[in-house]
Amino acid sequence: APELELMPTVFKEHFYAHTFALSDSSWNCDFKFRVYLPDRIPAWTKQFIATMIHNDLQGLFMDNKGADKILKEYYGIKTRPKKINGIDASSKSPRQIAGHFAKEHERLYRKEYCASENMGPKYDYMFEMFPAWQSSDGKFITYRFYTYYYTMGMHGFMEEYYLTFNNVTGHLLGFDDLFRKRDFKQVVEMVSKEITKYKRNYGFDTMWSAWIKKDELSSNATSIIKEVRHDTLYYPRPALTNRGVVFSYQPYEIAAFSEGVRHFVIPYNQLKLKINSRY
Repeated sequence: APELELMPTVFKEHFYAHTFALSDSSWNCDFKFRVYLPDRIPAWTKQFIATMIHNDLQGLFMDNKGADKILKEYYGIKTRPKKINGIDASSKSPRQIAGHFAKEHERLYRKEYCASENMGPKYDYMFEMFPAWQSSDGKFITYRFYTYYYTMGMHGFMEEYYLTFNNVTGHLLGFDDLFRKRDFKQVVEMVSKEITKYKRNYGFDTMWSAWIKKDELSSNATSIIKEVRHDTLYYPRPALTNRGVVFSYQPYEIAAFSEGVRHFVIPYNQLKLKINSRY
């Protein structure tokens, strides 16, 4: 677990697991939650966790109906706490949030698949969150998120992404926060070159673009972890790490599922940032 070796000691683990059996006990459905957070957890952090899990379960059971609304609501709840799936997450502990959504996971399953049936599919869900970088003054923080879904296909589906926040306000940073507008083109060209270099290892000799078309998106949390330009082109949201700025692509977005999630890091010495990465 290299993420644990790199983690600051002030972060503590919050773990929760829930399992429910189906009517014929053929298999269990599992819900697992593991996050590492500071001793004093900002309200926005707990609201963000609840928003993301709420969105994930919506997508798992309802084909993302209403998911865009759930994610867009995040931008208005940092300083104005509001209920998410019926609870005020800002006043709950991480385990209480996980417990609420574990019950919601089971409720949605039993609603979808009648309990009187002899067999229903196995639906598993896992949410993880680790700190990946923090400025020395504590103003900015980057978290690594990992989610896993299994619905009895040939394999499960994972998402892994990094997001940088203003640790005081909960503002989610993006291109315009990290780079000057005039540098946007140069930054995405650097990412394109990194993707092209990677793809050439698999025999591709064409230039690859950093953007993704809307119909090629595969993330359940697209509105949060992607940025859109010209209403049609989507880019991975940049995040700060110890080594540089990272851009993450989910399975199927630029590569086959077997290649997994792809992360491309542009070193700081090749970029001009609006904020100091050496905080």
